[in-house]
Amino acid sequence: MSDLTQPFEISTSHLTSILHQLLGNEKLSLSNWSYYELKYNVFSANSGGIYRFSGTAILENDIEKPWSLILKIIRKPIIDAQDPILKPGFEDPVDWSYWRREFLFYTSNYIHFFSNHYDLEIPKCFDAVEKDNDTIWIWLEDLSDIAGPEWPLSRFELAAQHLGSFQGRMMKEKQIYSEPWFTHRWLRSRVLENTAGMPIIFDDKVWKSDLVLETVPTQIKDSARLIWENREKLLFILDGIPKTVCHYDVWPPNLFARSDPKGREQTIIIDWSSVGWGAPGEDIGNLIPDSIFSPNQIHVSDLVQFEQIVIAGYLRGLHESGWEGDIYSVVSAYSITTVLAWGLPLLKWILEISSDKEKYEEIARSWEQPIHEIISQRVIVIKHFLENGIQVLNSK
Repeated sequence: MSDLTQPFEISTSHLTSILHQLLGNEKLSLSNWSYYELKYNVFSANSGGIYRFSGTAILENDIEKPWSLILKIIRKPIIDAQDPILKPGFEDPVDWSYWRREFLFYTSNYIHFFSNHYDLEIPKCFDAVEKDNDTIWIWLEDLSDIAGPEWPLSRFELAAQHLGSFQGRMMKEKQIYSEPWFTHRWLRSRVLENTAGMPIIFDDKVWKSDLVLETVPTQIKDSARLIWENREKLLFILDGIPKTVCHYDVWPPNLFARSDPKGREQTIIIDWSSVGWGAPGEDIGNLIPDSIFSPNQIHVSDLVQFEQIVIAGYLRGLHESGWEGDIYSVVSAYSITTVLAWGLPLLKWILEISSDKEKYEEIARSWEQPIHEIISQRVIVIKHFLENGIQVLNSK
Protein backbone atom coordinates (compact mmCIF):
# COMPACT_ATOMS: atom_id res chain seq x y z
CA MET A 1 0.00 0.00 0.00
CA SER A 2 1.24 3.49 -0.82
CA ASP A 3 2.25 5.71 2.07
CA LEU A 4 1.08 8.79 0.15
CA THR A 5 -2.34 10.38 0.23
CA GLN A 6 -4.08 9.19 -2.92
CA PRO A 7 -6.02 11.68 -5.09
CA PHE A 8 -7.74 8.68 -6.68
CA GLU A 9 -8.46 5.12 -5.64
CA ILE A 10 -5.88 2.47 -6.60
CA SER A 11 -6.75 -1.20 -6.31
CA THR A 12 -3.81 -3.21 -5.02
CA SER A 13 -5.13 -6.31 -6.78
CA HIS A 14 -5.34 -4.40 -10.06
CA LEU A 15 -1.81 -3.07 -9.63
CA THR A 16 -0.61 -6.60 -8.90
CA SER A 17 -2.23 -7.92 -12.08
CA ILE A 18 -0.40 -5.25 -14.09
CA LEU A 19 2.88 -6.26 -12.46
CA HIS A 20 2.24 -9.83 -13.55
CA GLN A 21 2.48 -8.55 -17.13
CA LEU A 22 5.38 -6.20 -16.48
CA LEU A 23 7.57 -8.76 -14.72
CA GLY A 24 6.27 -11.88 -16.45
CA ASN A 25 5.60 -13.58 -13.15
CA GLU A 26 2.21 -14.74 -11.87
CA LYS A 27 3.40 -15.57 -8.35
CA LEU A 28 4.66 -12.22 -7.15
CA SER A 29 3.33 -10.14 -4.31
CA LEU A 30 3.58 -6.42 -3.60
CA SER A 31 5.96 -5.35 -0.87
CA ASN A 32 5.71 -1.55 -1.04
CA TRP A 33 4.89 1.09 -3.58
CA SER A 34 4.46 4.83 -4.01
CA TYR A 35 3.83 7.34 -6.76
CA TYR A 36 4.26 10.96 -7.68
CA GLU A 37 2.98 13.23 -10.42
CA LEU A 38 5.30 14.01 -13.31
CA LYS A 39 5.62 17.66 -14.23
CA TYR A 40 5.48 18.79 -17.84
CA ASN A 41 5.54 22.17 -19.53
CA VAL A 42 2.90 21.66 -22.22
CA PHE A 43 -0.62 21.33 -20.84
CA SER A 44 -3.36 19.54 -22.78
CA ALA A 45 -7.03 20.25 -22.16
CA ASN A 46 -7.72 16.52 -21.74
CA SER A 47 -4.87 15.78 -19.32
CA GLY A 48 -5.77 14.38 -15.95
CA GLY A 49 -2.13 14.01 -14.94
CA ILE A 50 0.76 11.60 -15.53
CA TYR A 51 2.05 9.60 -12.57
CA ARG A 52 5.08 7.39 -12.02
CA PHE A 53 4.42 4.39 -9.77
CA SER A 54 7.34 2.46 -8.35
CA GLY A 55 7.97 -0.11 -5.67
CA THR A 56 9.24 -3.57 -4.89
CA ALA A 57 7.71 -6.92 -5.75
CA ILE A 58 8.47 -10.15 -3.91
CA LEU A 59 9.12 -13.10 -6.23
CA GLU A 60 9.72 -16.76 -5.43
CA ASN A 61 12.38 -17.48 -2.82
CA ASP A 62 11.79 -13.99 -1.38
CA ILE A 63 13.67 -12.33 -4.23
CA GLU A 64 12.99 -8.61 -4.31
CA LYS A 65 12.38 -7.01 -7.72
CA PRO A 66 12.14 -3.22 -8.18
CA TRP A 67 9.62 -1.97 -10.71
CA SER A 68 8.10 1.21 -12.11
CA LEU A 69 5.07 2.08 -14.25
CA ILE A 70 3.43 5.12 -15.77
CA LEU A 71 -0.25 5.93 -15.27
CA LYS A 72 -1.64 8.41 -17.78
CA ILE A 73 -5.05 9.83 -16.90
CA ILE A 74 -7.17 11.33 -19.66
CA ARG A 75 -10.26 13.38 -18.93
CA LYS A 76 -12.92 14.69 -21.23
CA PRO A 77 -12.26 18.44 -21.60
CA ILE A 78 -14.66 20.94 -20.11
CA ILE A 79 -15.16 23.86 -22.48
CA ASP A 80 -16.90 27.09 -21.68
CA ALA A 81 -19.88 27.24 -24.00
CA GLN A 82 -19.70 31.04 -23.87
CA ASP A 83 -16.23 31.08 -25.43
CA PRO A 84 -16.73 31.49 -29.20
CA ILE A 85 -13.09 30.65 -29.99
CA LEU A 86 -13.17 27.09 -28.61
CA LYS A 87 -14.94 24.49 -30.72
CA PRO A 88 -16.00 21.04 -29.45
CA GLY A 89 -13.55 19.20 -31.75
CA PHE A 90 -12.55 16.92 -28.88
CA GLU A 91 -15.76 14.94 -29.48
CA ASP A 92 -15.19 14.52 -33.23
CA PRO A 93 -13.33 11.23 -33.95
CA VAL A 94 -11.46 12.71 -36.92
CA ASP A 95 -10.51 16.01 -35.26
CA TRP A 96 -6.89 16.22 -34.08
CA SER A 97 -8.06 16.98 -30.51
CA TYR A 98 -10.44 14.01 -30.11
CA TRP A 99 -10.06 13.17 -26.44
CA ARG A 100 -10.55 9.34 -26.58
CA ARG A 101 -8.11 8.67 -29.46
CA GLU A 102 -5.15 7.44 -27.42
CA PHE A 103 -7.36 5.01 -25.51
CA LEU A 104 -8.71 3.68 -28.80
CA PHE A 105 -5.18 3.43 -30.16
CA TYR A 106 -3.94 1.26 -27.29
CA THR A 107 -7.05 -0.96 -27.30
CA SER A 108 -7.14 -1.49 -31.09
CA ASN A 109 -5.63 -4.19 -33.28
CA TYR A 110 -3.46 -1.46 -34.78
CA ILE A 111 -0.86 -1.73 -31.99
CA HIS A 112 -0.07 -5.27 -33.11
CA PHE A 113 1.72 -3.69 -36.05
CA PHE A 114 4.35 -2.73 -33.47
CA SER A 115 5.63 -6.21 -32.68
CA ASN A 116 9.23 -5.46 -31.77
CA HIS A 117 10.54 -6.13 -35.28
CA TYR A 118 10.57 -2.53 -36.42
CA ASP A 119 12.97 0.22 -35.42
CA LEU A 120 10.10 2.50 -34.41
CA GLU A 121 8.16 1.29 -31.39
CA ILE A 122 5.51 2.33 -28.89
CA PRO A 123 5.63 1.90 -25.11
CA LYS A 124 4.11 -1.32 -23.84
CA CYS A 125 0.55 -0.80 -22.64
CA PHE A 126 -0.44 -3.02 -19.73
CA ASP A 127 -4.00 -1.80 -19.31
CA ALA A 128 -6.36 0.84 -20.69
CA VAL A 129 -9.72 1.26 -19.03
CA GLU A 130 -12.60 3.70 -19.05
CA LYS A 131 -13.19 4.54 -15.41
CA ASP A 132 -16.39 6.40 -16.27
CA ASN A 133 -17.83 8.38 -19.19
CA ASP A 134 -15.35 11.20 -18.68
CA THR A 135 -12.15 9.52 -17.44
CA ILE A 136 -9.66 7.03 -18.91
CA TRP A 137 -6.65 5.38 -17.27
CA ILE A 138 -3.77 4.03 -19.36
CA TRP A 139 -0.99 2.03 -17.68
CA LEU A 140 2.24 2.21 -19.67
CA GLU A 141 5.84 1.10 -19.65
CA ASP A 142 8.18 3.49 -17.84
CA LEU A 143 10.85 4.40 -20.40
CA SER A 144 14.43 5.55 -20.02
CA ASP A 145 16.55 7.10 -22.75
CA ILE A 146 19.97 5.58 -23.46
CA ALA A 147 21.02 8.71 -25.40
CA GLY A 148 20.35 11.04 -22.47
CA PRO A 149 18.33 14.27 -22.33
CA GLU A 150 20.33 16.06 -25.04
CA TRP A 151 20.49 14.05 -28.24
CA PRO A 152 23.38 14.55 -30.67
CA LEU A 153 22.43 15.38 -34.28
CA SER A 154 23.20 11.81 -35.30
CA ARG A 155 20.51 10.43 -32.94
CA PHE A 156 17.89 12.77 -34.39
CA GLU A 157 18.95 11.56 -37.83
CA LEU A 158 18.49 7.95 -36.74
CA ALA A 159 15.08 8.71 -35.21
CA ALA A 160 14.04 10.35 -38.50
CA GLN A 161 15.26 7.26 -40.36
CA HIS A 162 13.19 5.00 -38.10
CA LEU A 163 10.14 7.23 -38.60
CA GLY A 164 10.61 7.23 -42.38
CA SER A 165 10.94 3.44 -42.49
CA PHE A 166 7.76 3.04 -40.45
CA GLN A 167 5.76 5.52 -42.51
CA GLY A 168 6.97 4.01 -45.78
CA ARG A 169 5.67 0.62 -44.67
CA MET A 170 2.38 2.10 -43.52
CA MET A 171 1.74 3.55 -46.97
CA LYS A 172 1.59 -0.04 -48.18
CA GLU A 173 -0.66 -1.16 -45.32
CA LYS A 174 -3.10 1.73 -45.05
CA GLN A 175 -6.15 -0.22 -46.21
CA ILE A 176 -5.51 -2.84 -43.51
CA TYR A 177 -4.79 -0.50 -40.63
CA SER A 178 -7.22 2.34 -41.27
CA GLU A 179 -9.25 3.32 -38.21
CA PRO A 180 -12.39 5.50 -38.01
CA TRP A 181 -10.81 7.55 -35.19
CA PHE A 182 -7.70 8.53 -37.15
CA THR A 183 -7.06 12.28 -37.36
CA HIS A 184 -7.88 13.73 -40.79
CA ARG A 185 -6.38 16.92 -42.25
CA TRP A 186 -4.43 17.89 -39.17
CA LEU A 187 -2.71 20.90 -40.74
CA ARG A 188 -5.92 22.28 -42.23
CA SER A 189 -7.49 22.21 -38.78
CA ARG A 190 -4.55 24.06 -37.26
CA VAL A 191 -4.63 26.69 -39.98
CA LEU A 192 -8.35 27.18 -39.37
CA GLU A 193 -7.71 27.71 -35.67
CA ASN A 194 -5.20 30.45 -36.47
CA THR A 195 -7.39 32.21 -39.03
CA ALA A 196 -9.03 34.60 -36.59
CA GLY A 197 -5.71 36.15 -35.59
CA MET A 198 -4.06 36.35 -39.00
CA PRO A 199 -5.41 39.76 -40.11
CA ILE A 200 -2.67 41.24 -37.91
CA ILE A 201 -0.06 40.47 -40.57
CA PHE A 202 -1.91 42.85 -42.93
CA ASP A 203 -2.00 45.69 -40.38
CA ASP A 204 0.70 48.15 -41.51
CA LYS A 205 0.51 49.98 -38.18
CA VAL A 206 1.72 46.93 -36.26
CA TRP A 207 4.74 46.57 -38.52
CA LYS A 208 5.82 50.09 -37.54
CA SER A 209 6.21 49.37 -33.84
CA ASP A 210 9.74 49.92 -32.52
CA LEU A 211 10.21 46.30 -31.51
CA VAL A 212 9.22 44.99 -34.94
CA LEU A 213 11.32 47.54 -36.79
CA GLU A 214 14.33 46.58 -34.68
CA THR A 215 14.00 42.81 -35.01
CA VAL A 216 11.98 41.79 -38.10
CA PRO A 217 13.41 42.29 -41.62
CA THR A 218 11.02 44.16 -43.90
CA GLN A 219 10.88 41.41 -46.55
CA ILE A 220 9.24 39.06 -44.07
CA LYS A 221 6.05 41.13 -44.26
CA ASP A 222 5.55 40.56 -47.99
CA SER A 223 6.54 36.90 -47.78
CA ALA A 224 4.14 36.23 -44.90
CA ARG A 225 1.27 37.91 -46.68
CA LEU A 226 1.97 35.95 -49.84
CA ILE A 227 1.99 32.65 -47.96
CA TRP A 228 -1.22 33.41 -46.08
CA GLU A 229 -3.03 34.52 -49.24
CA ASN A 230 -2.00 31.25 -50.89
CA ARG A 231 -2.62 28.95 -47.93
CA GLU A 232 -5.41 27.09 -49.76
CA LYS A 233 -3.06 26.38 -52.65
CA LEU A 234 -0.49 24.98 -50.22
CA LEU A 235 -3.12 22.87 -48.46
CA PHE A 236 -4.39 21.62 -51.82
CA ILE A 237 -0.85 20.50 -52.68
CA LEU A 238 -0.63 18.72 -49.33
CA ASP A 239 -3.99 17.02 -49.85
CA GLY A 240 -2.76 15.59 -53.15
CA ILE A 241 0.22 13.76 -51.64
CA PRO A 242 -0.28 10.01 -50.95
CA LYS A 243 -0.98 9.39 -47.28
CA THR A 244 0.66 7.46 -44.49
CA VAL A 245 0.12 7.17 -40.72
CA CYS A 246 1.35 10.30 -38.93
CA HIS A 247 1.94 10.72 -35.21
CA TYR A 248 1.40 14.52 -35.28
CA ASP A 249 3.29 15.26 -32.07
CA VAL A 250 6.85 14.20 -32.81
CA TRP A 251 9.07 16.33 -30.61
CA PRO A 252 11.94 15.62 -28.18
CA PRO A 253 9.89 14.94 -24.98
CA ASN A 254 7.95 12.26 -26.88
CA LEU A 255 11.06 10.46 -28.21
CA PHE A 256 13.15 7.84 -26.43
CA ALA A 257 16.28 6.05 -27.65
CA ARG A 258 16.51 2.38 -26.72
CA SER A 259 18.36 -0.79 -27.69
CA ASP A 260 16.53 -4.09 -28.12
CA PRO A 261 17.89 -7.31 -26.53
CA LYS A 262 20.08 -7.88 -29.61
CA GLY A 263 21.61 -4.40 -29.34
CA ARG A 264 19.70 -2.89 -32.26
CA GLU A 265 18.88 0.77 -31.71
CA GLN A 266 15.19 1.68 -31.65
CA THR A 267 13.18 4.85 -31.29
CA ILE A 268 10.15 4.76 -29.00
CA ILE A 269 7.43 7.38 -29.48
CA ILE A 270 4.91 8.14 -26.77
CA ASP A 271 1.66 10.17 -26.79
CA TRP A 272 -0.37 8.87 -29.73
CA SER A 273 -3.36 11.11 -29.04
CA SER A 274 -3.29 12.76 -32.50
CA VAL A 275 -2.39 9.80 -34.71
CA GLY A 276 -3.99 9.81 -38.14
CA TRP A 277 -3.62 10.09 -41.89
CA GLY A 278 -1.18 12.61 -43.31
CA ALA A 279 1.51 13.11 -45.88
CA PRO A 280 5.04 11.74 -45.44
CA GLY A 281 7.07 14.73 -44.31
CA GLU A 282 4.45 16.29 -42.03
CA ASP A 283 5.86 14.70 -38.88
CA ILE A 284 9.40 15.94 -39.47
CA GLY A 285 7.74 19.32 -40.10
CA ASN A 286 6.96 19.28 -36.39
CA LEU A 287 10.11 17.54 -35.18
CA ILE A 288 12.51 20.11 -36.62
CA PRO A 289 10.97 23.36 -35.31
CA ASP A 290 9.95 21.75 -32.02
CA SER A 291 13.53 20.60 -31.47
CA ILE A 292 14.77 24.15 -32.05
CA PHE A 293 12.44 25.51 -29.36
CA SER A 294 12.77 22.65 -26.85
CA PRO A 295 15.12 23.35 -23.92
CA ASN A 296 18.67 22.01 -24.29
CA GLN A 297 18.13 20.67 -27.78
CA ILE A 298 19.09 22.23 -31.13
CA HIS A 299 20.36 25.83 -31.29
CA VAL A 300 18.71 28.05 -33.87
CA SER A 301 22.11 28.67 -35.52
CA ASP A 302 22.14 24.97 -36.46
CA LEU A 303 18.70 25.06 -38.09
CA VAL A 304 19.80 24.51 -41.71
CA GLN A 305 22.25 21.74 -40.85
CA PHE A 306 19.70 20.08 -38.57
CA GLU A 307 17.03 20.31 -41.27
CA GLN A 308 19.32 18.70 -43.84
CA ILE A 309 20.32 15.89 -41.49
CA VAL A 310 16.76 15.04 -40.42
CA ILE A 311 15.37 15.13 -43.96
CA ALA A 312 18.22 12.94 -45.21
CA GLY A 313 17.61 10.41 -42.42
CA TYR A 314 13.87 10.42 -43.06
CA LEU A 315 14.28 9.84 -46.81
CA ARG A 316 16.75 7.04 -46.11
CA GLY A 317 14.14 5.35 -43.95
CA LEU A 318 11.47 5.72 -46.61
CA HIS A 319 13.71 4.09 -49.19
CA GLU A 320 14.59 1.28 -46.76
CA SER A 321 10.90 0.43 -46.54
CA GLY A 322 10.68 -0.04 -50.30
CA TRP A 323 8.98 3.28 -50.86
CA GLU A 324 9.45 4.56 -54.43
CA GLY A 325 7.58 7.85 -54.23
CA ASP A 326 8.46 11.39 -55.18
CA ILE A 327 11.14 12.91 -52.96
CA TYR A 328 9.98 16.42 -53.78
CA SER A 329 6.48 15.66 -52.45
CA VAL A 330 8.02 14.76 -49.07
CA VAL A 331 10.07 17.97 -48.97
CA SER A 332 6.97 19.93 -50.00
CA ALA A 333 4.89 18.39 -47.19
CA TYR A 334 7.66 19.30 -44.76
CA SER A 335 7.87 22.90 -46.04
CA ILE A 336 4.10 23.41 -46.06
CA THR A 337 3.82 22.11 -42.49
CA THR A 338 6.63 24.26 -41.14
CA VAL A 339 5.44 27.50 -42.72
CA LEU A 340 1.72 27.11 -41.89
CA ALA A 341 2.00 25.43 -38.47
CA TRP A 342 5.10 27.29 -37.28
CA GLY A 343 6.31 30.18 -39.41
CA LEU A 344 3.11 32.20 -39.62
CA PRO A 345 1.88 31.49 -36.05
CA LEU A 346 5.28 32.54 -34.67
CA LEU A 347 5.15 35.75 -36.66
CA LYS A 348 1.61 36.42 -35.48
CA TRP A 349 2.79 35.99 -31.88
CA ILE A 350 5.61 38.49 -32.37
CA LEU A 351 3.27 41.07 -33.88
CA GLU A 352 0.72 40.57 -31.11
CA ILE A 353 3.18 41.20 -28.28
CA SER A 354 5.15 43.95 -30.04
CA SER A 355 2.79 46.73 -29.02
CA ASP A 356 2.35 45.50 -25.45
CA LYS A 357 5.52 46.47 -23.58
CA GLU A 358 4.31 45.10 -20.27
CA LYS A 359 3.60 41.74 -21.87
CA TYR A 360 6.88 41.32 -23.71
CA GLU A 361 8.89 42.49 -20.72
CA GLU A 362 7.17 39.83 -18.64
CA ILE A 363 8.07 37.24 -21.31
CA ALA A 364 11.70 38.35 -21.17
CA ARG A 365 11.76 38.02 -17.37
CA SER A 366 10.09 34.64 -17.45
CA TRP A 367 12.42 33.26 -20.12
CA GLU A 368 15.45 35.02 -18.62
CA GLN A 369 16.42 36.35 -22.01
CA PRO A 370 16.33 39.83 -23.61
CA ILE A 371 13.19 40.24 -25.72
CA HIS A 372 15.21 41.28 -28.76
CA GLU A 373 17.15 38.02 -28.52
CA ILE A 374 13.97 35.98 -28.12
CA ILE A 375 12.42 37.54 -31.19
CA SER A 376 15.59 37.53 -33.30
CA GLN A 377 15.98 33.77 -32.77
CA ARG A 378 12.43 33.18 -33.92
CA VAL A 379 12.82 35.49 -36.87
CA ILE A 380 15.63 33.26 -38.16
CA VAL A 381 13.24 30.31 -38.12
CA ILE A 382 10.33 32.29 -39.58
CA LYS A 383 12.42 33.64 -42.46
CA HIS A 384 13.74 30.19 -43.34
CA PHE A 385 10.30 28.57 -43.25
CA LEU A 386 8.79 31.37 -45.35
CA GLU A 387 11.52 30.88 -47.95
CA ASN A 388 10.80 27.15 -48.06
CA GLY A 389 7.06 27.80 -48.44
CA ILE A 390 7.58 30.25 -51.29
CA GLN A 391 9.75 27.68 -53.07
CA VAL A 392 6.81 25.28 -53.00
CA LEU A 393 4.48 27.95 -54.36
CA ASN A 394 6.88 28.86 -57.15
CA SER A 395 7.35 25.24 -58.19
CA LYS A 396 3.68 24.57 -58.78
